[in-house]
Amino acid sequence: MWLLCTSLLAAVLATALPAQIANTSDFSAISDRRARVEAVRAACKQLAGRTDPAAIAQWDRILTEMNLSHDSELKGVVQGLRAMNRYDNASWINLVNMGYVYLGDSESARQFRSELARERPDSTWAVQAAIQQWEATHQPPNTTQAGFIAWGIARVEFLKWLHEKKPHSEAATSEYLNAALVYESRLPTDEALAVADLALRATASAGFLPFDPHFEVAELYLHHHARLGEVPGLLSEAVQKVERDNHDLLTSEQGAERANQQIAWAQLRADSDLAEYWLQKNDTQQAGIAARRAGADLARLTPAANAQHNQRVFYQTEEKRWSKLAERVGIEAALLFQPQQVDWAKVARIPLSDFQATDLTGRRWTLQDWKGKVVLVNMWATWCTPCRAELPYIQKLHEAFRGRLDRIVISIDVDSDAELARRLVREHGYTFPVLNSRRLADHINFENGVPQNRIVDAQGRLLVEPVEGTGDAWVGMVKALMDEVK
Repeated sequence: MWLLCTSLLAAVLATALPAQIANTSDFSAISDRRARVEAVRAACKQLAGRTDPAAIAQWDRILTEMNLSHDSELKGVVQGLRAMNRYDNASWINLVNMGYVYLGDSESARQFRSELARERPDSTWAVQAAIQQWEATHQPPNTTQAGFIAWGIARVEFLKWLHEKKPHSEAATSEYLNAALVYESRLPTDEALAVADLALRATASAGFLPFDPHFEVAELYLHHHARLGEVPGLLSEAVQKVERDNHDLLTSEQGAERANQQIAWAQLRADSDLAEYWLQKNDTQQAGIAARRAGADLARLTPAANAQHNQRVFYQTEEKRWSKLAERVGIEAALLFQPQQVDWAKVARIPLSDFQATDLTGRRWTLQDWKGKVVLVNMWATWCTPCRAELPYIQKLHEAFRGRLDRIVISIDVDSDAELARRLVREHGYTFPVLNSRRLADHINFENGVPQNRIVDAQGRLLVEPVEGTGDAWVGMVKALMDEVK
């Protein structure tokens, strides 16, 4: 992460800054603007040439403060950091990248990524730079699902080429496998099987993948009706891996419930895949046994009445998938879960603390700008296919409130490079405010990922239930809901 914790920063500031500011852990705590600017610049002089961990923590806060205060010396500070040429220091690389984001200097950022790619061609940053360059010049042919799928498959082909060009780069291999396993059912069988072999080798030899691929490989074999004999063993290993990962939590009073749920979800996936395996083996009796086990797994995972909306939606999706499987196997599949309507009047609300963030036009936003208004907060990323499909409806909702001062739509992009969002917004003509700020997304409860839509009431309180859905009907529903919220 670029941004380090406040407690660490407090300790660093106390030992490294001049005496007049040594007692503050946050530059924004200095109320006088001139004194705050002087404190920041004094800190820069203290840190000149340093990139040790303590210094990195301070540089991080300095860049953030200079960006928020529009300090005229920010460019010089970023150039000074850049001149250190510490290509062996990951934190330094992140700082320079962040500095260019704050400056809005996409050309210097591009040059820096090019230099980084030459200095460390197999690094994560070099791989990400290559991916961003490809994505900048390759857009989905249209905004339909088919258009995004075609773009995703083309992206897989590019990542395959990148992996082959950089055979010793773990980052290139990981990016290729992540994408290829998502689209494996649409790849030619020979290519899909090569992906499976690479995933299993990467796991066995290096273990650098961010996930265990045994489930994905087993499902790849099922999709392509190949190597079926290996499927039961892969599924068994996948479940055992989840059990091993949760072993310590099982012995913890606080973590046991969560661990048991994760194991149950893994068992549900394995039993469902085993039912598919037996169907392909033309053994309906064994398929029925596996499907019934999956139904029992699902029943154990039924969410509580007070469960979060996203948990209920996820469960309902799994329940429908199991129902289709049960129908194929030939067993009765009564619905195990009936969706519940959200009583928005009773949804809990959490007060937000203040924040500062700048949108793509340079306007600075704080919580005070939201007070007295009901706000729809949309969180997204350019690499997220469902997000892209959702944005036209965010625009429609924005237009529905045109001219009103008591209702606004705010979009938060979580890409590491604001230029990616700026380009997409410009190409599609979106006019809603877009704030490029992962920090603000985390502030508004980003734990459910993207896309995500939340409502903040006129008192600056976050409604804990996400507003799920998309399409014109969703626009009408959200508009009506926002008119009801006070």
